[in-house]
Amino acid sequence: VLYEDDEWCFLRIGEQKLAFVHENQHPAHFAFAVSEPELRKLALTYGQEVAQHRDDTLSFYMTGPEGVCVEFVTYLRDFNDNVS
Repeated sequence: VLYEDDEWCFLRIGEQKLAFVHENQHPAHFAFAVSEPELRKLALTYGQEVAQHRDDTLSFYMTGPEGVCVEFVTYLRDFNDNVS
């Protein structure tokens, strides 16, 4: 467990990370970790607003051409330590 609170938890499974949230809290999606400068560049390119979240991440969501939701995310702190 990398993070957990009353609304969601963040797990590491091997080299992958998986988040569990309440139904209808976030769309089902894939997330790609990028640097903060790359995140800002992508947001500007695609006309998206970057949001800061309670878990010390910055991100935005967008829907790809096949209807798949994608999140681009920057981690402002190291999630390699167990913080639960």
